[in-house]
Amino acid sequence: MAADGGAFSLVEQLDPDLLLQVLSHIHAPHHVAIAGAVNRRLRHLCGSDILWRELCRRRWLNRLEAAAWLARAGETAPRDTQHGHWREHFARREHEISAHFPVFLMGGRLKLGAANGLHLFEPRYRRLVQIAMGRDRKFVFAVSAPTLGSIAYVCELHNVTVYADGRADVIALPVAECQLLSHSTESIAPNHPPLLWCFAEILPLPNEAVLRDVVSAQRALATVGQRGNGRAHEAAGWAAALGFAEEDDEDDEDDEDDEDDEDEEADTDAADAGAGAGEES
Repeated sequence: MAADGGAFSLVEQLDPDLLLQVLSHIHAPHHVAIAGAVNRRLRHLCGSDILWRELCRRRWLNRLEAAAWLARAGETAPRDTQHGHWREHFARREHEISAHFPVFLMGGRLKLGAANGLHLFEPRYRRLVQIAMGRDRKFVFAVSAPTLGSIAYVCELHNVTVYADGRADVIALPVAECQLLSHSTESIAPNHPPLLWCFAEILPLPNEAVLRDVVSAQRALATVGQRGNGRAHEAAGWAAALGFAEEDDEDDEDDEDDEDDEDEEADTDAADAGAGAGEES
């Protein structure tokens, strides 16, 4: 190495394509930032679209939105520069991969791509439906009390029927697993348990086969919803044929909710027996 203060002079001599090849083996974005602090040349290369396009592909692999995200980034890529565009898209999607979700808490066994009929009537879960339908229809389904680092399911609401009193019949479709990074509560009403919230990172699906199963389930539910004019009991019939998760009593610390939990479980059991989730109990 040169003795003129150029401790990293060898980096200056390497071919830029070779340097990009070396940098492409970095997986964590913060490591790219560290490499970019070495010298001016690496800082420039660490903003290259070639590098960040590869980072995006790795980060988005086996995610439901990956194809749309890649297409969007490719369509909007400027022709006059190859610097900073893909890094911007990477940062933008991180706000979707890690986000806040309302939490539905009930013991049971869920499977990615397998629909579940639910009858929701507690004030906190009426609020959950209201929140999810006002955003992207997503919520977190936790089968045990949330703890930092625990794994839960990100579910989509499909074929939702909301009654005048706020109760709702829904199809909950698990579309991904997530890791809980933090959690909090939202007060709903006096003498009622609060709504749980979590900040969670959505995890990639295990493989392409599971990805296909989830996409197929989404399309099937969308088709049923259109044909049935959004009536949840028709969707529940399809979902029952697909296979409902077997749900246990809600794992909740509030003893006063035990009776409600039994009602919710009974409703799901009825759906398992072929009853429509749209029938009022």
